[in-house]
Amino acid sequence: MPIALHLPDGSQMDVDPTHQIILIGPNGVGKTRFAVDLVGRNNPRAERISANRFIGLAALPRQADNELKSNSQNALQRQLSEYWEVHNEYTFLMSQMLEEDKSAAQKYRKKHRNGETLPDELIETRLEKITSLWHRLFPGRTLNLDYEPTVLKDGDSTPYATARMSEGERTALYLITRLASSSREIILVDEPEIHFHPLLARQFWNEMEAFKQNALFVYVTHDIPFALSRKSPTIYVVRSPGTFDAINGSEIPNEAINAILGAASFSISASRLVFCEGAIGDTEQTLLSAWYNCPNTAVIPVGGCERVQQCVAVFNANHATRNITAIGHLDRDDWPDDMLTRSPMIKPLPVNEIEGLICFEPVFKALAVYYGHSDADARFQSFLELARNSVKGFILNKHALNRAKLVLELKQQDMRNSVKPDSDEGKMRAAYLAGVPTTADAETILNNEVTSLTAALASTDLLLKFPAKTYQGPFPAIMQVASKKAFTDICEVLTASDEELQKNEAKKVLKDSIVEALKGSFFDRRV
Repeated sequence: MPIALHLPDGSQMDVDPTHQIILIGPNGVGKTRFAVDLVGRNNPRAERISANRFIGLAALPRQADNELKSNSQNALQRQLSEYWEVHNEYTFLMSQMLEEDKSAAQKYRKKHRNGETLPDELIETRLEKITSLWHRLFPGRTLNLDYEPTVLKDGDSTPYATARMSEGERTALYLITRLASSSREIILVDEPEIHFHPLLARQFWNEMEAFKQNALFVYVTHDIPFALSRKSPTIYVVRSPGTFDAINGSEIPNEAINAILGAASFSISASRLVFCEGAIGDTEQTLLSAWYNCPNTAVIPVGGCERVQQCVAVFNANHATRNITAIGHLDRDDWPDDMLTRSPMIKPLPVNEIEGLICFEPVFKALAVYYGHSDADARFQSFLELARNSVKGFILNKHALNRAKLVLELKQQDMRNSVKPDSDEGKMRAAYLAGVPTTADAETILNNEVTSLTAALASTDLLLKFPAKTYQGPFPAIMQVASKKAFTDICEVLTASDEELQKNEAKKVLKDSIVEALKGSFFDRRV
């Protein structure tokens, strides 16, 4: 059922709770006051989670339940009137839930002894919900919520206090506690990505949206990749505490573009965005930033393959900006080639994943020459032989199976998109059945993948078909240089100035060789 959302300009819109509202804008424009006003106009159906979060959780106070409830409610109310302050509602909420959990345990025992029906609220308390969500997000860490809360990592024998957790872990626990305690139908979250790794931020809020599936989430963020990672976002640029522009599905005026770019995690001067997999600081972003060593280009990691495709499509469709070109790079992983090459604005790597680039034949040989080896061809053949031996048997079968599953998954996805309802049931049924993969189809697909991977062993295609970690092991011994140093050297020569290269002929030769080797798999270095 749609949720009525009253906006600061006095208007109202009905929003499907499976969609999300995104408010984005540069610092100082008034997003926080806009958000506070939005929550006030929708009170008491709305709740705001401030960016100023008290996330420390040490020993918890023991107080009467009514006193804890009053303290937490007062702290939450002060968040609206004193939104610039940090309020400690967290400690009171957690203590309140501990008291609630202990009371539920007593009632559970009494009803169990009397043979009475056990209501759900005695079985799945708020504390149980919190620990369940935590263990889904952090499966290797056991959370023990008590008056002195602790965490135990798998393999360790001694737990440690929650106060010693990383900021990301403490933020996650705080947010889970707030959401498990909320019964509001509108939840506004200021800076949902703060203290989170980009991939964890997306995974975390996916879990929370599923947990609170009947609530409407409103996010206030500076991070466009995070905004685009939501399943069905409607994005607004906040222009002032009372005005905003909708940008999803239509162009925005030129004067609002700087507001978006200024709020995003890339340079305001960028006219070309390069979306890639992984996270900030990963090898992928580092190497691509060295290749696209251009002040008008920004390299933005957004997570997985689908996120790259979505970001490139959205930016190029003018849903977010004009006068911006978006391109992307994909790891090949186990995806079929036709999926990787669907968009001319996205290029797959010349190897399976970025870590394998130093093993790409022309790059490998250029590095061998750079490191003073006169037998580059022989060294590459030795490497190739060792790589073949490392991917036979189980590794080959594992990736053949993964690839077959992905082909079937894409076929089913195509069927969902292509088979439409029809007034003639017979036509609809025939179209549906024609699109469903049969057992024979599945067997043929698996056979094809086994054949393809087996054939790849006889050539350099194995670098395309198999992950780098399965074959890269012999590289340091054969090259007599660590893999990490090889990547560092590639990035160094790609970003070296002309003056520096003139002074070092070996670096110039390496750079020219790298550029020649990769230019067919990458876009132009400069715009």
